[in-house]
Amino acid sequence: MSPSARNRVIRDHLDRGNTLDAHRLLRPEQSPLELQNADGETLLHQALLARLLVMGGASIVPLRIANGVLGVCENAGAVTADIKTDIYYQLAAVFLEAFSVDGMNRLYAAFMRLPVGQRGERSLYFRLLYLQFEVFSGRRLYDDKLEREFQELKMATLPPVLLATIEYHILLNQFLAGRRSSRALLRIAKAAQINAPQALQVFYSHLICKICLSLGLKTDASSALSAGERPFYLEMENLFLRKFYLEQRLTLPETVSLHCFPGLNDYSTFLGNRFGLAQFQLPDVFYSQLPGLRELRPAVDSDAWLIANRELLARDDGEEARLRPTLDLRSGAWFKGGRRRFLGRARSVALMAIIASGSQGASEVLLSERLYGDERIALLSAVERAQNIVTQLKKLGFPIIRKKRRLYFDFAKSRERILLPKDHRYQGELAFLRSQRVTTLDRMTVCCVLKVSRRTSSLYLKEWKANRQIEPSGRRYGEYVFA
Repeated sequence: MSPSARNRVIRDHLDRGNTLDAHRLLRPEQSPLELQNADGETLLHQALLARLLVMGGASIVPLRIANGVLGVCENAGAVTADIKTDIYYQLAAVFLEAFSVDGMNRLYAAFMRLPVGQRGERSLYFRLLYLQFEVFSGRRLYDDKLEREFQELKMATLPPVLLATIEYHILLNQFLAGRRSSRALLRIAKAAQINAPQALQVFYSHLICKICLSLGLKTDASSALSAGERPFYLEMENLFLRKFYLEQRLTLPETVSLHCFPGLNDYSTFLGNRFGLAQFQLPDVFYSQLPGLRELRPAVDSDAWLIANRELLARDDGEEARLRPTLDLRSGAWFKGGRRRFLGRARSVALMAIIASGSQGASEVLLSERLYGDERIALLSAVERAQNIVTQLKKLGFPIIRKKRRLYFDFAKSRERILLPKDHRYQGELAFLRSQRVTTLDRMTVCCVLKVSRRTSSLYLKEWKANRQIEPSGRRYGEYVFA
């Protein structure tokens, strides 16, 4: 199959909401050098790859691909404006899903440099996503002026899928901005869903559910799709609605997914997850979609999640971790059978990603980007290396299940209490020493507390000193304090 034919089939699958078959047609990520020499269809395929990866909950790899493709397109004179328009539309979907304000700003500037008369049909798709990005990010209010801009998109001769998508977004924004009564919107949304394309059915199910909740009615948003078949954001929204508004009891894996998933999501952030966030402030439009959302006030004060007794708690139970079987993934300390061992960074980060994914499971890409996101290695190589780490974890006895190229942690077979850092950062053995109330460090202290050799102890001290995590105490040679 030629690259152009492959791209056409993938787009067709996406338009019909069939992401599984679209995934089967994807080719591997290209290196920066390969991208520099790529033609338009190859760049488009890479943009489609990024879009499908971000729809599955990954963030580092799709953003890396998207930024790489955009960089080439900005300087590629040989790529036609028509193909660039299609590429920019796919990249807009990536930046919107990944909450990348910087990426969307840069993309919009590149789009505006295209000759107006040479922009293809997909320019309307791009314009739709950009306008929706402005609403979701809180940069613009959905007022009369912005609604006119959405309505103007419908004036062109449009394919049915795009027309239906624009009409859905107008209804969604009217609901978020309170521009029509909920009863009127519910009637319109139910009628529109009947003839909506397959790709929009699940979106309408969620919109209708939220409109009903605003009216005091309880309606499930679950549609016929099973877990893993919705776009990632709607997966999280479905779990949130079920738990807090439909008052359904979630399983432990579902609860872990909702609160702890290692990816950016408004609902998880609202519930205390701090993955990849230096700072966080949810836009007002997030609170406008559900009644009483601001008043829920979830417990977010602890820096860790504790999984114990089939429950997920916002608690840092450091004292118990020293006495009872505990897997503390902040430091990689594993206390079991009266013996403590340290898993090291790679195995701790891999376990963190798999466990925190809960019922969603961690895809191969998600796991590899958590392990090697800062390394410039090919995605396929990263996936292979990640698989080796999983093999090591299974040999150590961790109950990891592989199903449909996703990895799940079997909580029913785990007896240890599990501590997960809310920021998903691995802090290492130094964090464990802090937790043991060690005030000064020297080679013998590290040997005794971590149960390692003198040589390993010296290497740790050398590494921590080089990273400026410790500094000389000033009292005697070889003694350090925490920086």
